[in-house]
Parts: sequence; C-alpha cells; structure tokens
Amino acid sequence: MDKRLVAALAVFTDLVLVCVLDLAGTHLRGEVRSWAGGAELLWQWTEAVLRCSLLCSLLHWSDVTGPVMMKMMKRWILAHCFICPVYETGRLTLFGSWPLEKFSLWLLGSVAAALGCLFWETLFPESNGESSSKEIKQKARVLFMRVIRLYKPDYLYLIGASGFLALAVLCEMFIPLYTGKLIDILQTKYSWDQFLSTIMLMTFFSFGSSFSAGCRGGLFLCAIGSFICRVKHKFFSCLLKHDIGFFETTKTGDITSRLSTDTTLMAQAVALNVNVLLRTFIKTMGMLYLMFSLSWKLTILTLLETPLTGLIQNIYDTHYQRLSQKVQDSIARVNDAAGEAVSGIRTVKSFNAKQREKCRYDERLMDTHSLKTRRDSIRGFYLLVRRLTELGVKVAVLYYGHLFIKYGQMTTGHMVSFILYHSDLGDSIRTLIYIFGDMLNSVSAAGKVFEYLDRKPEVRSDGTLEPEELKGHISFQNVTFSYPTRPDRSVLQDFSLELKPGKMTALVGISGGGKTTCVSLLQRFYQPQHGQILLDGRPLQDYQHKYLHSKLVAVGQEPVLFSGTVRENIAYGLPGISLTRIEEAARKANAHEFICQLQKGYDTDVGERGSLLGSSQKQRIAIARALIRQPQVILLDEITSFLDTESEQAVQQALANCPNQTLLVIAHRLKTIEKADQIIVIDQGMIREQGSHQELMKKEGYYYKLKEKLFDENNSQEAISSITKNENKPNFRKRLSVPHKEPQPEEKTKKRRRRPKEENKVKIENAANVFSRYILDGMLGGGSFSAVYPGVRKSDGKKVVVKFTPKRPEDQYITLPGDVHRLPLEVALMELVCKPPQCPFVIELVEWCETPSFIILVLERPEPCVDLFEYRQTVNMSESLARTIMQQVIQAARHCRDRGVFHQDIKSKNILVNTQTFEVKLIDFGCGDLLKDTPYKEYNGTMVFCPPELVMEGEFKAEPATVWGLGLLLYNLLCGHKVLQRVKEIVEGHLDFPDDLSE
Repeated sequence: MDKRLVAALAVFTDLVLVCVLDLAGTHLRGEVRSWAGGAELLWQWTEAVLRCSLLCSLLHWSDVTGPVMMKMMKRWILAHCFICPVYETGRLTLFGSWPLEKFSLWLLGSVAAALGCLFWETLFPESNGESSSKEIKQKARVLFMRVIRLYKPDYLYLIGASGFLALAVLCEMFIPLYTGKLIDILQTKYSWDQFLSTIMLMTFFSFGSSFSAGCRGGLFLCAIGSFICRVKHKFFSCLLKHDIGFFETTKTGDITSRLSTDTTLMAQAVALNVNVLLRTFIKTMGMLYLMFSLSWKLTILTLLETPLTGLIQNIYDTHYQRLSQKVQDSIARVNDAAGEAVSGIRTVKSFNAKQREKCRYDERLMDTHSLKTRRDSIRGFYLLVRRLTELGVKVAVLYYGHLFIKYGQMTTGHMVSFILYHSDLGDSIRTLIYIFGDMLNSVSAAGKVFEYLDRKPEVRSDGTLEPEELKGHISFQNVTFSYPTRPDRSVLQDFSLELKPGKMTALVGISGGGKTTCVSLLQRFYQPQHGQILLDGRPLQDYQHKYLHSKLVAVGQEPVLFSGTVRENIAYGLPGISLTRIEEAARKANAHEFICQLQKGYDTDVGERGSLLGSSQKQRIAIARALIRQPQVILLDEITSFLDTESEQAVQQALANCPNQTLLVIAHRLKTIEKADQIIVIDQGMIREQGSHQELMKKEGYYYKLKEKLFDENNSQEAISSITKNENKPNFRKRLSVPHKEPQPEEKTKKRRRRPKEENKVKIENAANVFSRYILDGMLGGGSFSAVYPGVRKSDGKKVVVKFTPKRPEDQYITLPGDVHRLPLEVALMELVCKPPQCPFVIELVEWCETPSFIILVLERPEPCVDLFEYRQTVNMSESLARTIMQQVIQAARHCRDRGVFHQDIKSKNILVNTQTFEVKLIDFGCGDLLKDTPYKEYNGTMVFCPPELVMEGEFKAEPATVWGLGLLLYNLLCGHKVLQRVKEIVEGHLDFPDDLSE
C-alpha cells in the first residue's frame, strides 16, 4: 500500500476514534468535577491506550514496506496518542485548570508529534548497524541467562542475599519518612513519648538497614567466590581436554586471561549488577509509593523529568561514544609513534631523525588533545543541561510544595520527606534505565569463557579399549597431515610406516621433514586429515586415553619439568609410587648419582620449569620419568642432545635393557643411528629410503648423500669435545664440510716452528675455558669455510652464536697499532669495527679464541632476526622499507671504512634484519681485508655482487667496489632478483662491460 495513503488513513481513523471515544466518555466527563479531575485523567489515558492499539493494528494490516517507514509511523503513533494525556496530567496537577477543547488539543498533539518525530529522525537517523546491534543484544541475553543458570548451586546464598537486600532497602526507605514526622513533631507541642518513639524507630530502621546490607554483601560475596571457583575448575578441566592444535593457534596470554580475569569479571559483573538491579528496583517502587502517599501531584511533576532526561542522555551517548572511539584510536596512533621511536632509537639517533620523530609524535598528540577537548566539551555541556533540568524540577517542587503547605495540602515534615525521596529518585530511575544494558554489556567476558567451554576438541579422547597385553606393533597407513596453523602445507603425504615390537627404528632427515610430526601423531596430539595409525591392529583413537599414555611415552629434546621436587617430577602422574622404583628409573637414566649430590637429594626443589637444574640434568630426569612407567612404546626425540658422552652411553645401555619395547628414535648422532634395526629417511613428508645403516650405505643413495650433513656436522658439544682432544685438522675440516688443501712441506715446517706444542696446549685450554661459559645447541648454519652454532651464556643468559672457522695455510695474522699480539685477520677486523664508539648496525664480537685447527668467534645473536635474503623472499618490500634498510647498511659500510676495514662481501645473506624493528646488522668479516689506497688484485667476496671488471680479473679499489655492491643490494631489495646472475657468461666473454664500470 502507498505510504501517503497509509498516513492519510491513519489520520482519518484516529480522528474517527477521537469522536467515538469522546461521545462514549460524555457521562464520565460530566462527573469530572465531583471526582476532582481523577476520572478525566483516567479516561484520557484509557483513550490514549485504545487509540495506540488500534492504530498500530491498522499499521500492521496495511503491510507498509520498509522497516524505516514502519518505525517512523510507530514513533508518530506513540507520540500522537500519549502527548495529550501527558500534557493534561501536568496542567491538572500544577494549575488545577480544565483541559482545552477536545479537537484543538488533538490538532496541537498531531502537530507536536510530527515535529517530534522529525526532530528524532534528524538527530538519530537509522544506522546500518542496528540489526547487528540487535543480534549482539540477543546473544548477550542468551549469555546472561547461561551465567544465571551457572549460579544454580549457589541458590541458598542468593535467596538469603535477596531477602536481606529487600529488608535493607525497606528499612532505608522509612528513614526519610520518619525524618519528616520528627520535624512535624518538633513544630508542635509534642509529648516526650511521641518524640522518643519516633527516634527509636529511626534508630531501629538505621540499624536494620546497616545490618541487612552487611549480610547481603557477605552472602553475595560467598556466592561470587563459589561461582568463580566452580567456573575456573570447569574451565581448566575443559582446557586440558583440548587438542594441541588449539594451544598452537591460541596465545598463552589469551588463555591465562580467560582463566584468571574473565572468569572473575563474569561472576562479579552479573552478581553485582543483579544486586544493584534488585536493590534499585525495590527502592524505586517503595519511594514512588511513599511519595504518592505524601503528594501525588508533586510526584507526577517529578516524573515529568524522566523522559526529558532520557532524551538528553540518548543524544549525549550517541555523540560521546563516537568521539570516545575516535579518542581511543588516536591514543593508539600516539602509542604507535612512541613505540616505533623507542624500539628503533638506534636508527633514530644514527640518522639524526630526533626532530622528525618529535614532530610526528607531537602532531598525533595534538590530534588526540583536540578530540579529547571536543569529547570533554560535549560531556560538560551534557552535565550542564542535566543539572539545569534537575535544578528546574527541584525549584518547581519547592515552589509548588510551598503553595501546598500554604494552603494546608501538605505539612512541612511531609515536604522534607518528599525532598529527601526526590533527591534519590532521579539516580534510581537512571540506574534502572541503564542497568539492564550494563548487565548485557558486562557478559562480554562470559562470552569469551563460554567460547572455550563450548569448543569441541578436534582430537576425540572417548576410546574405551584397555587390553591386558599390548605388543606395541605400530602401523602408519597412508597418513596425510598438515598443522592447524598451516593447513595448506602437508607435512606428511600418503605416509606409511611399520614399527615392530622389540625393534628400534630411527627417523633421519633434514629439519622440517616430518620426523617430530610422527611422534606427535603417535601421542594423539593431532588427528590426521587422511589415513590412520594402528596400534596392535586397532586405531589409536579406540584406546582409552589414560591407558594409551601409560603404554606409550615420549621424551623430547626440550624436556619440561614442573615446580616441585625431583621425586615429584620423576613420579609425575603416578601418585603413591615407591621411592625404590623412582631410584631404579633414575639409575637407568644415569641421574641417580647427580641427584644424590644435590642438597636434599630426591626432595630437592627443581624450581619453576626446572630452572635450578642444568640442561643435561633436566634431560636425564625426563628420561627417568619415562622409564619409570615401564612403557611398551618409547618415543625419543633428540634426547641425547644435551648429554655428554658418558651419560649418553649410560642412557643407551638403559634402552638396550628394554628388548621387548618398541623404540622410535629421532637423532643426529651417528653412534645412535647405527644401532637402529631400521633407519627411515624422511624428506618433505615422504619416505625416501629405509633399511639398516650398512644397507643404506651400500646403496649410496639419498641416505649416503645426506650422511655427512646429517651426522658429521654433529652438535656443538661433540665439536667442543673434539677440540679439547686436539683432533687432527683434516678430520675437523671433513666434519665441517670445508674443502681442504694440504699445505706443502715447507709450509708445514714453517707452521710447526711458529706454533709449538706448548702453545697449542695453552690454546686448547683457553678454548675449553671459553666454552665452559656457554651452552651450545645444534648447528645453525654455515658458509663455505665456517660453521655456526647458537648458544647461551650461562652467567646472564645472553644469546650468542659461535663461529668455527678452520685454519688455512693462507690465513693472515696481523698486529694492530698499539698492540703486541698477532691476531687472525678476521678477528683483527672485528676488533677494529667494534671499538667504541660502536656502530649499532655492525655485529658485536663478544670474545674469541683459537685452537691449532680452528679460529672460534663468539658473536652477539640479535633476535628475532633473519638474513635479508630470506626476509626478502617472504616480505613484499616497500620503497620506504628498502630505503630504511639501505640507509642502515650504508651507515655500517661507512663505519667500516672509517675504521680502516674493507668488508668486501656486502650481500643480502650477510645482513640480518630484525623482523620487528627493521634494524639491521652487518655480519661475516671472513672475506674482509684492511683498507688500503693501492688497488686490490684479488676479490674474496661473492662474485655475483662484485663489479664485472673484477670478474675479468682486473684491479679494483675498495670504495667503488663497495658502492657497486650497495647498488646491487638496493636493486635486489626493490626488484627481488640480482642484476647479474650469469657470472660464467661474463668470464667467457659473452657479455662485455667497460673496465671502469664500477667507477
């Protein structure tokens, strides 16, 4: 139906209704004077309700299209129907005069309603987010009811608290009433008994209110405490049932926040809001009843303030919330500017950008200040209007109260009581209006908690199978798996493997191939996307969860110990186990001896996460924790990575004493792998080869090619052990995969004269002393002539890298000015660039040492960092970011030049980038040289990054070559590839370049 036709029909229908109802109410209006205006008011309000109901029915029957039009018409109907009785009620209350002529009043009401609707639509246009806001409120109501249901076990506390709450409010309400009565008594010739009884009643009500309020608060707090304890228990129990994928995709801070903060907010917000709601509702109803009993006219006058205050509040909330959101966003931008400047303070100081950062911060700060000023101005104006409204109503109450007292309609005491009630009524009504919205908003914390409680684990643990005897036969059947954090990348692809009882299987391969994933799947941390894993012919998910993990245990490379004693950690999950079995397991893991040397033996506290124990000690306790369970399947993931040779042999012997168990081992030590019954070579989630060590070596296939990389580049502890034993130089070079050219006899003789055995012995002792201060991990990487291992300094936890460079006959030793010691060239170059004042963009040399075979440098390890080559592969480099990085690299190159150092190999792989602050570090001075004015004849760096004329074996100078390398680096950053990649074609003369191209 047409909108204009609907509007006309509504107006006509309303006019007819007014005529009909006016005739029907003639008899009642004839009795108006005898009823003192009460019947007139009653009829007007009844008439308004009937008109509103009939017009709304007509609106729905006409089927008006569009929600906006429907809402506009509803607002007009409500305003049009009720504006007249509200107006007449106020007139009759204040002035006692009779109403206007009926149709004049109807016309004025129609115009006022239309103007009011127009005013409302102008100030509050329909927003697109209204439907979503309704959905949010609906969800909030559902959450609120769920929280209420969780309070069911505490109903006795809540009933008691509600009873005391009602009693406290009732006692509190009568105090103003008796205050007025006391004033009336004092104004007359009163008897002492009357005065005393009034005072006693006021005392009784005051004491009853205070006592009841205290009991109410205590019972509510008991209910809240019980609720929090119960919800936290339920939350934590649910948390432990979640699969590992949940913990990988959810931040630890979010989980602990839900457990500690949100559960408390959830309990307090609902309970306290319900407390306030009940208290305010009872108090408001009681005060209205008592105010009507004192003066119904003044009460109606007071209530006229409520819709006006609500309208003002609505307008204020709309603008204030919008500006508050802008202020929060602006504050975030200010914090971002400050955080960037502070985190990159070295860059700021190096490029003298302090003024720029100050201006940027000031600009954002002034934006925030401007928004805050606007927001606070609106709040100030709102408070002014609200206070003026309240003051106007109070003045009106006092004025008409004076008139009522003057004409004997009220006493002074009643007036005082009314004013006391009125002072509380406004706040109570405002609280009632907004408390429900606050209650719905406060359950947002509950939504976060219920989100975790309602989550169903992807890995189910409802199996029931518990066979008395388990053989330990494991079979992977066409398993395909990808991690939840990387669903698009398959770690295992159609993977099939069989582990036989009583046999040892070793998984080998490069990092990221899928070895540890196999162990995780066996522990039911994840569920394969395709295929299945069988244990004795039955799927793993069919076994009872507790039974499965008592028969299948794993020990990882980084063991986790919990705060408590050594005894509690070994017997973790096995309450009531005897000390004899604990000691037996510790002996098998070669841990009993060092445990007995501790101050309290097995009752020694290990600290949080085992912080009071060394890495080797924690590893052996973890192994003992696994062996004490006497499992049928043992999974070992690099368990010997932190053990010395003696401890490793003892652990291997303990494992050898378990001939019936199924062993799955991941290791990079050849002595461990050689003992395996079968070796599985895994690469990119697929099995490349399998067989015994001898069989695979005879094949000379994938395993044979990877053997040197997998095993000969052993972990740092083996390398250190070999250094201190003074292994011969060729074996070391083989271990580090470094091409070795045997020196000529003359060079050998010359070297032996310069480095006698006594000097070698001292160097070995110095190296051993240096390594005693660090804990090193597996190899991080290496270049053509070096290997690098990550480590941590024991004294302060400083992260370092240790670089092993085999000595070569052509190595240079120089003496720096002011020094008497001869230093290896790379060490000398780093000593020069690291002298104070240091450049923040050059890697720091912590210390160094040497052995007869190696030069060993301990360097700082900035984190989180990756080399620029890798970073460029994963990040879309913007021009501004490339400029920032290049400016830092140029600063580093300039610093080297100023210190007399020619790096000679500035390339993307020799530059580390902090992925958070974008600060760079220039590394690897192994190809460098001292800066000199005469031309260089040999280029030691990467050929792709050197000037083309150098490839043609021409002479070159340091500065043009450095500038050329920096230019190629910038091109690589912006374009993603090198300028020159065909070095062979340049050498063979297929590409021609001028001899002075770099110039």
